[in-house]
Amino acid sequence: MLGCEPTASYRKGDFVSKKLSRLATRKYGMWSLQVSDAEPEAFDNQIHQLLSQVTEDISVWHELGARFQVDLFLGFFMTETNQGFNLSKKTLSELSVRGLVPGFDVYAPLTEEDNDTPH
Repeated sequence: MLGCEPTASYRKGDFVSKKLSRLATRKYGMWSLQVSDAEPEAFDNQIHQLLSQVTEDISVWHELGARFQVDLFLGFFMTETNQGFNLSKKTLSELSVRGLVPGFDVYAPLTEEDNDTPH
């Protein structure tokens, strides 16, 4: 429906190996499309790169949103404390018309102390 192949996918019921000694089945299906990492983060460019690979047909987006949980995940890896970012009005509009709500995971920078801590 989106007009491109996924980066990764699986179907509900597909087998997944939890341990070498036993198999389990997936409880949910997943279709994923990824774009290349960017440093520093360039969320507007990455979102536009993603949207350029898929259909512009808004009715398809509405149908997908009604049938499935649609997740737009963005990871922000800070290099120092007190960093921020924003999305342009154009990007927010393109997401909104498709019914997409971005989810952000923000990762604090590691300190020297964090690097010395055994895991």
